[in-house]
Amino acid sequence: MLRILLLTILLTSVAYLVLNAQDYDADSAQKGQERGKQLVIQGRCNNCHTPLIETKDGLIPDSKRTLSGHPSDSEIPEIPQIPAVEIDSEEWLKFLYSLDSTVWAGEWGMSFSANLTPDPMIGIGKWNEEIFIEIMRSGRHVNLKRNIKPPYAMERLC
Repeated sequence: MLRILLLTILLTSVAYLVLNAQDYDADSAQKGQERGKQLVIQGRCNNCHTPLIETKDGLIPDSKRTLSGHPSDSEIPEIPQIPAVEIDSEEWLKFLYSLDSTVWAGEWGMSFSANLTPDPMIGIGKWNEEIFIEIMRSGRHVNLKRNIKPPYAMERLC
């Protein structure tokens, strides 16, 4: 898990440098983009932060919405009632498998993956390296002062 955190930090740093490419030549920017892509692949960020689309070959990541998080126009699934449906029961696992890759559920309720694009309005484009590191270490969104609720506790990553 620590390796994933480090890869994520590196990805964010690379993305920050790429966004501020006026200070770097085009060759450096291209190398940064290639490194960022490599880190996203190694960190498997698309697994949770890219919506899926159905194709003739089955479900695949939607390349038009890479790292955009849970689509805001998607229907929110109804979570089975706990304790009527026990976590890890066959019914619960069936429910989990019915969810989009950008949604997860547990005893805490539903978690929806965030937009990790460099968009400054809806993504993480305004974050600098310091903010990103603080969020990953504390498990709290810096601006909103609320807990980030991923499927796995942030404390386990740090």
